Amino acid sequence: MTIAISLKVNEGVVLAADSASTLFTQVSGNTLAVVNVYNNADKVFNLIKGRPVGTVTWGAGSIGMTSIATLMKDLRRRLTGDDLLHRESWKIDPDSYTILDVAQKVRQFMYEEHYLAASQSGSPNHPLGFVVAGYSTNQDMAEEYQIDISDGSCNAPRSLRGIQESGIVWNGQGEAIHRLIVGFGGSMSQVLQNNLGVPIEQLEPTLNILRQTLTYPLIAPAMPIQDAIDLAEFLVDLTIKFSHFAPGASTVGGPIEIAAITKHEHFKWIRRKYYYNRELNPEERETMDQYIGGTVNVGNAIYPSILQGQDAPYNFQPLLVPAGQGPFLQLRIGPLVQPNTAVPNEEAADTRRRLSSFEEDWNAPGMNLYDAL
Repeated sequence: MTIAISLKVNEGVVLAADSASTLFTQVSGNTLAVVNVYNNADKVFNLIKGRPVGTVTWGAGSIGMTSIATLMKDLRRRLTGDDLLHRESWKIDPDSYTILDVAQKVRQFMYEEHYLAASQSGSPNHPLGFVVAGYSTNQDMAEEYQIDISDGSCNAPRSLRGIQESGIVWNGQGEAIHRLIVGFGGSMSQVLQNNLGVPIEQLEPTLNILRQTLTYPLIAPAMPIQDAIDLAEFLVDLTIKFSHFAPGASTVGGPIEIAAITKHEHFKWIRRKYYYNRELNPEERETMDQYIGGTVNVGNAIYPSILQGQDAPYNFQPLLVPAGQGPFLQLRIGPLVQPNTAVPNEEAADTRRRLSSFEEDWNAPGMNLYDAL
């Protein structure tokens, strides 16, 4: 099971979820029993690398034999143009797109292409949902669209709120959050009707009065994005602990994953898990290949050869080299893996110009004679 949150304020939108995935079995009739709970499912995704677009999912953890996480990565390849077979019809123009465009492609890919095919092959019609959120090109405010697959059908993506409005939506096991924010649990309508005798025609008006009276305003439009992040994390953690202490299996749990999407910083991971050790996979580290052309070893320090680039994270940090290793002047091509000290654009460009003279000297005829030094 799941708790999946999209929380929007003026400064951006926060996507957050737990990592639990529940395996059920049918024991009798329509009764399901929990077989196991796995706490490492991925539910938050960046749909277009480098752009302010993301999604959070709940419901079925797979379509047919393929996990939602794998399908999301397949979709991302199409949206970014990396899937050559679908580039013409699927690639999103980063300079001209809307969040609705992206949401419609999520629906087309997940429901029309995969869900319906799996259903026709005999896979059960488990419910599945997505919130696609982020910034359309040249928009100042974020948007959120929800896609719901239920009973084998799927309506068009629906906007969750006006573009100038803020708020929160939660999906999955929302009992704990509903009680906290709205002021009563999901069984209130049954209590009103069965225990208090409220006529069915008065049921919804009564619930509306309760919502208006009891709902606690935790979300303020002017809330800084960091506070929105903290609130989203609190609500996911609340649901995890509620599930843990409630009777039955703990079907919400595992690491909390959070991403924040803002106009200028775009999609940023706040909390994220990996199934592999990143230290053992250096190619997966955040490199600076497109900004750094190489490094120059002068004496016992390595200096990065920094290139100019728009929005480049210019960094400059000497790296000590043990005495006696290598020639006095050595050019080592490759990214600076762990830069620590931020350098302004102008200073980085100036550093690159000054260091270029070392490269010219090193390539000069006869410089190999200095290797003996």
